[in-house]
Amino acid sequence: MNNKKHYVIGLGEVGDPLRQNISEYLPCIGIDLDTPEPDAPCAIMHVCIGQKDESFVDTVVGYVEKYEPEMLIVNSTVIPGTCRKIAERVSCPVAHSPIRGKHVRMKEDQRHYDKFVGGVTEEAAEIAEKHFLEAGFRVRRMSSAETTEFAKISSTSYFGLHIAWAQEVERFCDQLDLNYDEVISIYDEIPYFPKTKFFPGVIGGHCVMPNIRLLNFIGSGPLFEAIKESNILKEAREASAEETGEEAPSRKAA
Repeated sequence: MNNKKHYVIGLGEVGDPLRQNISEYLPCIGIDLDTPEPDAPCAIMHVCIGQKDESFVDTVVGYVEKYEPEMLIVNSTVIPGTCRKIAERVSCPVAHSPIRGKHVRMKEDQRHYDKFVGGVTEEAAEIAEKHFLEAGFRVRRMSSAETTEFAKISSTSYFGLHIAWAQEVERFCDQLDLNYDEVISIYDEIPYFPKTKFFPGVIGGHCVMPNIRLLNFIGSGPLFEAIKESNILKEAREASAEETGEEAPSRKAA
């Protein structure tokens, strides 16, 4: 790989910070829709484009066929089983390594969190682990690509579950004419409860709800469906409050 460069495909809020981080230690270039063609062959190719449906596999296979990397690492949040489907159609090793962090500080957060790695094969996991270590990341290897694929979705959904609980408590506070912050203050001294006080806002952003929707391609679960339903109710609550201009009881000062 000495005469080659590492590629990052997709220079959005995830891909460009990854390119910056890798470039601090290794030769790395970014490729997006409007970037010029690379001037060096590809060593390890990172994919940082979003998955909306199963056509993602065709898209990634197309990049592999075009640039012929020695190794493919999918950093995207994907449907469990996606990397194995890609590996069945390409000749290079394939691994998955989910990106974690807030978009507003993504470059720093990528360094803050361990870089989990799951390979379609043991060889792929070993190459990916060594690569990220050389790029200055802390690395933790998991048993398979499917493990990291689902771990990422389950972690963002766990966050969504906490917010959905807050939304549900808020709805009951509205009905009972109670203040939400006062009610949840009783949680504070219980040592095995999460220390974060979750605000019952609308679940938006790039991760929680889109990641849950990816699971619909392989099945559904009652808690995942409950998060979606709770968020629909929260959106309706906020729309009603905006229309009437009235503050709900749960948000009034105690």
